[in-house]
Amino acid sequence: MRICSLLWVAVAIWRLRVGWTLAQRLSRAKGQSPSPGRGPATLPMGVEPAEAHRQSRPARAGQWLAHSAHGIHRWIVGALVLSGVMCWCALGALQQRNEAMDLKAHGSWLVGDQVEVHVYYVSGRGGDYHSVDGARVTFAGAPRSVELESVGSGGPDVAIHDDIEDGWQPATAVTGYQPPLEVRARRDGSGAVSTAMAKLDYEYWADGNIEPEEEMSVAVLCVAAAVLMLPLNRRFRARADRAELERRARVAATGRRGTARTSAWGSAAHRAQSSA
Repeated sequence: MRICSLLWVAVAIWRLRVGWTLAQRLSRAKGQSPSPGRGPATLPMGVEPAEAHRQSRPARAGQWLAHSAHGIHRWIVGALVLSGVMCWCALGALQQRNEAMDLKAHGSWLVGDQVEVHVYYVSGRGGDYHSVDGARVTFAGAPRSVELESVGSGGPDVAIHDDIEDGWQPATAVTGYQPPLEVRARRDGSGAVSTAMAKLDYEYWADGNIEPEEEMSVAVLCVAAAVLMLPLNRRFRARADRAELERRARVAATGRRGTARTSAWGSAAHRAQSSA
């Protein structure tokens, strides 16, 4: 599922990149004259109506997308990337919640007397501390230890600023998960513990957690925002194209590049200066 999500994001970014390239090419083409009484056509500049009718639907859709995304492709790509990241997070949260619900239905409470945690150093911007990203517990009479699921989900801030070593080490009050540790565990057919989760993490996911729905809602909002940007930007660009066509017609008629008001003011100032 995670690989499919990444592929979806990659395809979306590639399609937007193609649309942006087409928009750049179309923006260099000449615009067509406005229709009498209706203003300029809404087709991309440089595309004649007869040519548009001869084109296939995918080609017209590609031109519409290119014209609509011109100038805002970075915002659209950013919204789609954020949507893909939120979908990825939602899938991971959903998996952890499903594991907790499975333990709620088929698990039992056990106490682990030997607990080890995995400590790693967080560097970079906002880092410079240690954190715990894994834990394993050994139950009495068990031949091997069992790694805990969803470590760090329901506990307090796991940033450790004490001077400790990296790697696997016995759990203490500094690292958290110190024994005796209450664990929700499920046994397989042979009686061995197959899945286990610390009590704090289990309660976080099993007691009415809605984190997957919240993250998926953000993903949907990002996609909706990206879709709404297209017609809005197309409308604004149509206004800009009409203004540009009017400016070109005015320049061709008067030879001046300013607006009509500015040109009139310039002419009056020039006449006043000449008479003085």
